[in-house]
Amino acid sequence: MKSKLLLILSLLLVSPVVLADAAEDRIRALPEKGGSSEWDAKVKLIMLANYDLDGSGWIDKNPEVDMIPCSTWKALDDGVKSTYSFGIKTVYGFEAGYSWIGGAVGFSEKVRTHADGKLGGCEASGWGGGGAGGTRPMLSGPPHEQIMAATPGQGGKSPWDAATKQILLGAYDSNKSGWIDTTDELLGIPCETWSALDARVREGWGMGLRTIYGFEADKIWVGGELGFAESVRSGADMRAASCQGGTVTPTPAPVPRTGGTVAQQIRSRPETGGQDSWDAAVKKILLGAYDSNGNGVLDTSAEATALNCDDWKALDDGVKVSWDYGIRTIYGFAPGYSWVGYAIGFSEGQRGAADTDAHGCLGGTPPASQAPPVPTSGSVSDRIRAVPDGGSSAWDASVLTILVGAYDGNGTGTLDNAREVGAIPCDVWGALDAGVKSKYGYGVRSIYGFEPGFTWLGYVIGITEPMRAKADAALVGCGYE
Repeated sequence: MKSKLLLILSLLLVSPVVLADAAEDRIRALPEKGGSSEWDAKVKLIMLANYDLDGSGWIDKNPEVDMIPCSTWKALDDGVKSTYSFGIKTVYGFEAGYSWIGGAVGFSEKVRTHADGKLGGCEASGWGGGGAGGTRPMLSGPPHEQIMAATPGQGGKSPWDAATKQILLGAYDSNKSGWIDTTDELLGIPCETWSALDARVREGWGMGLRTIYGFEADKIWVGGELGFAESVRSGADMRAASCQGGTVTPTPAPVPRTGGTVAQQIRSRPETGGQDSWDAAVKKILLGAYDSNGNGVLDTSAEATALNCDDWKALDDGVKVSWDYGIRTIYGFAPGYSWVGYAIGFSEGQRGAADTDAHGCLGGTPPASQAPPVPTSGSVSDRIRAVPDGGSSAWDASVLTILVGAYDGNGTGTLDNAREVGAIPCDVWGALDAGVKSKYGYGVRSIYGFEPGFTWLGYVIGITEPMRAKADAALVGCGYE
């Protein structure tokens, strides 16, 4: 309880009347710019004083998250949106697929999924009517009736996803893991619930649950949006199909390590090269041959560089069956392209090492490792201005090294939180803009996709997409339109 008392005393120093008002009111009354480091610090104190039940210094248990009313979530969301184009779900990483920054306002990553579900439910319900102290109206009846009644007219869309995820987890997540992730939990979902899910998805898309949410083996997996763990994907598809009278396409069978070289195994696959089913089969081949630590990914230099030229050529030929370009471009090993190498088992951390080998075997655009030497003297902006051939892949690689070296405070190898991006001064943004304009008629905002409406490429210079809006705001604030 000592830490709890210290937090309360700290809050009293922030405001002499802080404990007299609701959390929502105190958050809205903060003079600091929403989403800033200063705002984060005061919001964290407010949240912990109100919802840290055990005095641990974190909101780290589901009951603590459950105490937060929709009105307080709305105050947090409004604060973030006063600065960014997106709300707290995206900017602070509660939503899956975005960098986690929720710790800045007091949340432990352990409750990330649960908090995202609560936040999504509040958002889907119109923030509990939008009034102070509002809570999400509870739907009544069995789960299938609740699913049919949730977010009218928005079946298959994000608000429905969030509301439905809460319904499914509340009804069927028997082990309270935050996911439907066991066979017993799947078996507990009756056909009427599967039918309700399918009907609502068709409302928004014209096609059913199995196709749109990727339960079928050859589709992109999106079932996590409804609370299903990918580990039960095949079983869930079988349950859904059996309830709806459909048929199940099995996932590719495991590929034995025998039966020829790795290259021969890749070439012998019956799937169309470069497609999802081919990816799954090839991933099993590569992991079976080269995943020496058995963790399900090629994530060490030794593993990622174990492929020989025959292997790379077989991969490249397979991809070219479906695409006009080869594996380095389509799967993003080459610099300047979106990373898809994970689909065949590679960790992005080994992207450069793998591409160096792939380039040696296949040729093409030089890998990032062959970028010109990175200037090491002078200010950050001077070093960026000294890199030649602005806007090229080699320039990207050098600039990434400079930016990450200067501003990556958490050691992730990217600029993935608001503090890191916020530390970039205007002279550095100006150097980036000038470098890009030396090659293109437009600057870094449009060419690298910081500006809304343009394709996102900022990741090639080390800035993650969740930081896109913050970086763009910084560019505009520095006068780079």
